[in-house]
Amino acid sequence: MNNQLLSLIHILKNTNNFEWDTTLWCQGKKPFAIYTLCSVFRYGLVEGENPQDPQYIQAQENNLKYALNMAAAQDIVSNLKQQKQNITDDDLLNAFNFYMENDAFIDIKLDI
Repeated sequence: MNNQLLSLIHILKNTNNFEWDTTLWCQGKKPFAIYTLCSVFRYGLVEGENPQDPQYIQAQENNLKYALNMAAAQDIVSNLKQQKQNITDDDLLNAFNFYMENDAFIDIKLDI
């Protein structure tokens, strides 16, 4: 499985195109940016557990660190869509970063 690097915003906009039991790995540190490069790997890939694992090698070569499982990313997007009809890239990023910092879903006020 050759995983390509994708922008975080691309992944957040397309979470339902990824299997729920995969994991999201990203470059850099929190808070993440829209253009942060990420990749999606199979569930069970653990940092340092098997240094010969081709996906782990790819993660290391691209300076990727485990962020969260795809099921959580899908839940973040779903929660946001339940609160707001027309979500923006900034909305997605803010909801993702809020979850990463607080281990909780963002609670936004609807503009009516």
